[in-house]
Amino acid sequence: LTTARGSGTNGFVTQNLSLLRLSHTSNYARQKEQEQKEQQKSLLDRTISQDLLDHDRKRNIEISLLVLRDKLQEEGLDEEAIEERISDSRNDLLKKLENGKIVQVDKKGRLSEHDVHHLAEAKRLENERFKNAFKIRSDHVEGAAFDQDLQ
Repeated sequence: LTTARGSGTNGFVTQNLSLLRLSHTSNYARQKEQEQKEQQKSLLDRTISQDLLDHDRKRNIEISLLVLRDKLQEEGLDEEAIEERISDSRNDLLKKLENGKIVQVDKKGRLSEHDVHHLAEAKRLENERFKNAFKIRSDHVEGAAFDQDLQ
């Protein structure tokens, strides 16, 4: 406007900030998608230390046995009875651990985020189940269906 006279406004012109430019949103979406792919790939590439997993599971067994010991001491049982029940519980839990029936979860029944080895193991098992469900062979090469030379 050359003059605000007769326009019904004070003449102050502002930029339309609610306009979303397509180039900015698409770059942002691509960047987020790339970050998600990298995060998923890092979960797949992690090496799983079975020793750490076993140690952590045994540690959790011992913690649960300490809680049981405190509970039995509060009930007033003598030391021999407590030791007998603790050893029975320890043997049962270690047998379950050997059979793979013990999985570490948090209070809501999920794997903890900071247990990267547990998460990587769970992801590996999930991928194995998917491969079996879709009957994907072990010698399958990703992207081979699009290679014209192999067809």
